[in-house]
This record gives sequence, C-alpha cells and structure tokens, in this order.
Amino acid sequence: MKRHKRVFVLYLITIPFFAVSVTSYAFDQASLDSLLSGRQCPRCDLNYAPLSNANLSAADLSGANLTAANLSGADLSGANLSGAAWSDGTTRCADGSIGVCLAAEKAD
Repeated sequence: MKRHKRVFVLYLITIPFFAVSVTSYAFDQASLDSLLSGRQCPRCDLNYAPLSNANLSAADLSGANLTAANLSGADLSGANLSGAAWSDGTTRCADGSIGVCLAAEKAD
C-alpha cells in the first residue's frame, strides 16, 4: 500500500511540470494567421511557430517573439525584425533589422 501512495504522490508532483512545459511551447494561432494572411504581426507571440518555407517578405515582425520558431527556408527579405526575439532564444534583433536579424548590443 505504501508503494502505491509513493507512486501516486510522485505522479501528482510531476503533472504540473508537464502542464507548464506544454503551454510554454505554444504559439498564438491568431497571430500566425494574421502574419500569413496579411504579413502584419508586430509584438506577437510566434514561439515555436511552424514558419518553414513561409513567404514573410516585407512582413512586420517588429517586437515579435520568434523564440524557437522554425524559420528554415523562410523568405524574410524586407521583413522588419526590429526588436524581435530571435529564434535562437538568446538574441534580440537591433532596431533597423530589415531582412536579417542584427544582434542588439546587450546592456551591462
């Protein structure tokens, strides 16, 4: 009986960790739809968004969260990336980042 209680307690302890990790990997579907239909998505959450091979030319992604977004093969020519959190998870794009993310200098 004690073994069953320990297993149950361990189960209860691990559930919140899985719940938190699932929600942290979600992007906002409305933001993704807005980006793909009208190329406008300033300050939106695209964390882990599936953007492979997407046509994002001239899109407004200023201030967007692109952390872990799959951008392989995406066309970012002319896209405004100023202030965006880049897909590597550690870089914020500098002001004036158009078509390519220029790393902003970090404040000390």
